[in-house]
Amino acid sequence: MEGPLVPTGITSLDNQLRGGVRVGTFNVICGYTGDGKSSFVVHLAQTAAALGHPVQLYHSEMTTEEYLQRLKSWESGVAYAKIRGVVPVDFPLIEVLSLRSGGNAGVQDIVANISPLKTAHKNKPVVIVDSMDGIESGRKQLEEIAQSLASMAGQEDALVWATSQANSRGTTVTIDNLREATGKAFPCSLLIGLGRSCPEDKGSDAVLTVDKNRYGSRFQIRTRVRWECQWFSDVDDSYLIPRVQGEPTICDPGDKSAHGESDKSAHGESDKSAHESDKSARESDKSENL
Repeated sequence: MEGPLVPTGITSLDNQLRGGVRVGTFNVICGYTGDGKSSFVVHLAQTAAALGHPVQLYHSEMTTEEYLQRLKSWESGVAYAKIRGVVPVDFPLIEVLSLRSGGNAGVQDIVANISPLKTAHKNKPVVIVDSMDGIESGRKQLEEIAQSLASMAGQEDALVWATSQANSRGTTVTIDNLREATGKAFPCSLLIGLGRSCPEDKGSDAVLTVDKNRYGSRFQIRTRVRWECQWFSDVDDSYLIPRVQGEPTICDPGDKSAHGESDKSAHGESDKSAHESDKSARESDKSENL
C-alpha cells in the first residue's frame, strides 16, 4: 500500500506531482551555495507541520537558533532580519536538531529519533536533512548516505528530504550539477534542482527543475520567493521538458518556444485561478497566525 501524499505548498508543483510528495520516499534538493536550499526546507517544514505532520529538521550549516528564527519568520510573515537576535520560539510539530551536537549524527541516530514521533503522532513523520554532507558515516560516500536515507524512508514510513550541493550556479540545475559524480546514482524519487531566474540576482525568482526518478519525466516551474520570509509561491505554469534516450534535455524556462504553446495552454487559466484561491487562503492563515 502506497503512503499518503504531503503537499509542498507550491500549487503548480503539487499539481504536477498529483497532490504532493509520497510518504515512504527519499527526495533530494540540489542547489548552489546561497541559492536558497535552507529557505526551501524551512518552507517544506512549515507546510508539512501545518497539515499535522511531525517534522524533524537536521542541520549542519547554521545554528538551531537561526533555523528557529527562520521558521518564525515564515510563520509570522515578519522579515528574518527583524527576528534575528530575538529569543526563538519552539514549534509544537517541528523539532530542530544539529547534526553536530555530540559528534556528527549518523543515519542510525536519525532513525532512533523517528520512533518517538511515530508513537506520539498519528500522521506520518517528515525528516529533513540539511545537508547530507553533514552526516558522519566514516568512509561512506555521498551515494551510500543517500541509499541509507532512502532505506530509512521506506522502513520507517517517513517522507525524507535531503539537500546536496551543486557544483555550479545557474537557472537550470539538474542531477548533472551534483557536486559528487556518484550522485548520479542517488536512489531518490524526486530530485529538485533549485536555480534562479537571474543567477546573479539574489532576489530573483527560484526555478525548480524536477526529475521524477532518474529516467522519469522532467518538468520546470518558476516560483516567486519572499526571501526575507522564506515564502515560496507560483509565478507561472509548469512545462514538461522532454528527454532523449533516457538522458535529460536542458531547457531554459524563459524559452517559451522550447516548451511549446500547447504545454502552456494545457495548464490554462484554471491553474491561475487555483493559485489565486490558494494565495488568498494562505494570506488568511497568516493573518490568523499574527
